[in-house]
Amino acid sequence: FDAEARPLIDHFRLRRQPDQGFHVYAGHAAWLVVSGPGKAGAAAATAHLHGRAGFPENAAWINIGIAGHRDLSRGEARLVHKLTDAATGRNWFPAITVHAPWDSLALVTLDRPDTQYAHDALLDMEASGFMETALRFSTSEIVHCVKIVSDNRDNPAAIPKAPQVHAWIGPQMAALERFAGMLLELAGMLEPPPSLLENLERLTAAMHVTMSQRNRLRHQLQQWHALHGDAPLPDEVAAAKNARALLESLQAAIDAAQLELP
Repeated sequence: FDAEARPLIDHFRLRRQPDQGFHVYAGHAAWLVVSGPGKAGAAAATAHLHGRAGFPENAAWINIGIAGHRDLSRGEARLVHKLTDAATGRNWFPAITVHAPWDSLALVTLDRPDTQYAHDALLDMEASGFMETALRFSTSEIVHCVKIVSDNRDNPAAIPKAPQVHAWIGPQMAALERFAGMLLELAGMLEPPPSLLENLERLTAAMHVTMSQRNRLRHQLQQWHALHGDAPLPDEVAAAKNARALLESLQAAIDAAQLELP
């Protein structure tokens, strides 16, 4: 919601962008989209922001907002280490590889509010839509959810006023900035080497390649680089005349190299 976004807009000095469908903000090295309620909206907003930001590869993604919990006090923040979609039963396990500023907890995304607080977990209605979509564009080490408790059994869910939301989320901004910096460092380590991108463009320049074939080729080139660094590709790979032959010959070269390892 806009009230949840306001502390981030102020802290990171984001500016509203001309856009349709969603409220989008941008600043130095940061983008923000306000999804509105529900996991379908969160999924659509995540995909929209990916395109609006220029389709970045391996960008750091954070879903931040309020959530309920049976016992935690309002204003407490948690990083999510397990996310469950209650309707489908699907689970995600974000890879926490940095020393985060918050303890971690499980989160359940619901299709409707749980007034009984039957789950022993954080409760929201958006995160699974965000997670499923963001993981199409990035990796689990840099896709995370941070939730601030807004309601519990003693203070049941209700539509909070904007000043209340700001009072809960605002104090987490310094910690969020530190956490985002850690994720950006991780994202930088995932950047492909220039030689890999050069090979990708050179190999596909004269042939038709589908998106799935391009993604598979990129993965194979990453494997080749891990095995051989910047060593030249085998002649049979460079001489391939179509995408199928290219993928098959490169996979054969990778398999052969792996068999030769002690």
